[in-house]
Amino acid sequence: TKIKSDFGRLSGKSVSPSELQTYRDLMTKLVSALVMGEGYASLTDQMFAAGESFFTHSTNVAYLAAVTGIELRDYIVRERPKVAAESAVDLVALGLAGVLHDVGKLSLGSEAGRTHECLSVKPEVEIDYRQHAEMGHAVLRNSRLSPTVVQSVLNHHQKFDGTGWPDLTAISSGRVSGPQSGRGIHIFARIVAAANTLDILLADADRRGKPPAAALA
Repeated sequence: TKIKSDFGRLSGKSVSPSELQTYRDLMTKLVSALVMGEGYASLTDQMFAAGESFFTHSTNVAYLAAVTGIELRDYIVRERPKVAAESAVDLVALGLAGVLHDVGKLSLGSEAGRTHECLSVKPEVEIDYRQHAEMGHAVLRNSRLSPTVVQSVLNHHQKFDGTGWPDLTAISSGRVSGPQSGRGIHIFARIVAAANTLDILLADADRRGKPPAAALA
């Protein structure tokens, strides 16, 4: 019920009438996967138990990623040339990556679990905080989840200029050296990264009494 109400609240703000049915179909499939899908439901319960702010951030990121994916369908197909077009635009996988992107934080201490990179990070919690992408990957990699979802969770802090994290050398058994960069980062991970940053900045602007334009700036 919480998932449905969060997505319903958000859809009333910025989904255009022409895209509304596409969005509704996507959200129906996404909620169904989260609630009934083997491997997802228990994680959804754990995320909800972690607190409303954690869960709301996760659903916000899923929403922002999903509506971005709807707008960028043609671009996503071009960015995934080795995959059939119909499979390339699997926006349910994109939404799931958005919901689960911070699942690794469930294993962190409370302060590290509340930390966000685009805001100030205390040096004493940064080392713990920076483990959450790898910890999320560890939680998901032996599940039945789509490899695209698992890799997007791992890589949602990779940056286009190559300064992101984590270092993928050991995780990939040497297939990738260091962090990824540019278009080497999966398009879904790039979209989730942007959605994650925007939602954090929007929440921060709201706390300081500033308009959404402050976050966009």
